[in-house]
Amino acid sequence: MGVNLQPQYCSPQCQFFRCNQRALVRKENMVWCSFANDLCQSYKCNYAQCLRGRLLVNGLCGMTIKRQTTEEPLIENEQPKVLKVRSKLIRKLGEREIF
Repeated sequence: MGVNLQPQYCSPQCQFFRCNQRALVRKENMVWCSFANDLCQSYKCNYAQCLRGRLLVNGLCGMTIKRQTTEEPLIENEQPKVLKVRSKLIRKLGEREIF
């Protein structure tokens, strides 16, 4: 089994694919919907569900998408932000500014 790096649409052949109507019938190499009495529409169906919770809104499988991360540059001389507080809190804390 090779690793596919391209994002794929959710497929009813996936082991994590389920139907909320419990109408999914697997026959040989096709998947039948007994609720609609037709072939399973997979991600287009309103009752499609992924057991891993990776079915995205546009129908893509979240397990086939590689996450993109960006690193934010570190600022060494950054001063902490000062918050001005109200008089009621000043009496309790005894300070006019909080770091």
